[in-house]
Amino acid sequence: MLRSDDRKLFTHDSPGQCPGVARLQFFGDRKKAVAVLLWKQEKGEGYLVVGREQGGDRWEVMEVSKLGGSFPPVIWPEPPGEYADWNGTRKMKVKWPAIHLVQYEAWSKLFAWDGSKIVMLQMTD
Repeated sequence: MLRSDDRKLFTHDSPGQCPGVARLQFFGDRKKAVAVLLWKQEKGEGYLVVGREQGGDRWEVMEVSKLGGSFPPVIWPEPPGEYADWNGTRKMKVKWPAIHLVQYEAWSKLFAWDGSKIVMLQMTD
């Protein structure tokens, strides 16, 4: 469960969206994709996974990141574009919508598909 301050920030940043689910064209192949944040509050751990429709009722699910901490992070989609890391030393050009994973007041990471694998950019630290 999100802390009340985190819920307010998320509602401001991403009105009308769910803090643990993001629908996006992550793989650039026009197939449905959804990113889901799975969190076990009592253990303070979870996973970010992304699923891609394979046709019919079949989905491929991939683990994107293992997570830990006192409170769950949030996710939302980011549009294609150029992004830089927290200190400006690394840039990443994103061709398709990306997943922004944020732990308010701590860190944020951007996950994108480069055509063959998922890549990560540390946005803030």
